[in-house]
Amino acid sequence: MRASKVQNILFFTIMILVFLLFLYLPAPFFFPIFWAAVISSIFSPLYKYLNRKLHNPSAAAAIIFLVVAARIILPGSIIGSVMLGESMRMYESIDADGGNIENIVEGLTGVLPKIIPLWHDFISTNNSGPKSFQKSPRLFPIISLST
Repeated sequence: MRASKVQNILFFTIMILVFLLFLYLPAPFFFPIFWAAVISSIFSPLYKYLNRKLHNPSAAAAIIFLVVAARIILPGSIIGSVMLGESMRMYESIDADGGNIENIVEGLTGVLPKIIPLWHDFISTNNSGPKSFQKSPRLFPIISLST
């Protein structure tokens, strides 16, 4: 009787473990499925309108695909390729500098004290800036907007 209870506990433990491991199998697909649902819900009214006007679901789906590709996929791929090119140029410049990241950080710390007063002057004199910046007494710990 004792051996059968141990077998049952072991069986259900292994079964729960296998079930939890199977949950990891579709995990990489959750993000694309989420975005597919968002995009389909955004473009669903346009599809319904085109389907009513054309009376051809295949043509309406093809037009919606072209619209989605032109409005979402194409700009995203262009931005991605620009970001890739910039990151490759940044890597090449760091590599040409001998991989010495300290020089880059020192260059940035030398530029920041010059930029911060300019930003402060812009915010304090330009009334067309964001309202949160105008009402905020302090933008950064070292910059006071109230004069």
